[in-house]
Amino acid sequence: MSHLSRREAIIHFCALLLLSTPLQWLATDAVAEATGKVAKDQVHYRWVGWNRGANCMNCRFFERAKSGMCMGMMGAQCRLVAGSVSPMAYCDLFTPAHPSG
Repeated sequence: MSHLSRREAIIHFCALLLLSTPLQWLATDAVAEATGKVAKDQVHYRWVGWNRGANCMNCRFFERAKSGMCMGMMGAQCRLVAGSVSPMAYCDLFTPAHPSG
């Protein structure tokens, strides 16, 4: 049984990371294509950040999960963006659920 040096282990880890990243993008695009929704990277989906209340949970396209923890916030979906979304995230497609005025 051979042992890897620290340097070899780091090189193998970086190679694995570089090879797996495109697969994640392909998977995201495949989900978007299969559901007819837009991929998160196309709408600049951001998990965190202050956006003056323009977060997913305040958007008209946000859909709470039918059941689950945190009053349906875990596993929430968007009518336009592929995959599950976080209530505190936001993207370029934000539209207020209740327009003011």
